[in-house]
Amino acid sequence: MEPPTFSVNGGFYTESFNLTISHPDPSVTIIYTTDGSDPNLDNLGGTTYQYKNEYPFEAGQLPSENFLTKSFQSMQYPHH
Repeated sequence: MEPPTFSVNGGFYTESFNLTISHPDPSVTIIYTTDGSDPNLDNLGGTTYQYKNEYPFEAGQLPSENFLTKSFQSMQYPHH
């Protein structure tokens, strides 16, 4: 299958811009992310997870009970 065509090349930008994604086959479903996760058709509703970024350094020290929360999501283009 041919890859999609992007109206702007990938990279890091300091200002926002409009992006158009197209494909020569109109029946193709384009799935994308804006958070760096792998696009996944089964993740259109998003996934939330908890994690810790702080752990005890000393023996006998109790771990922090504070969890951080993050999520990742795939989207269908054009966004429906």
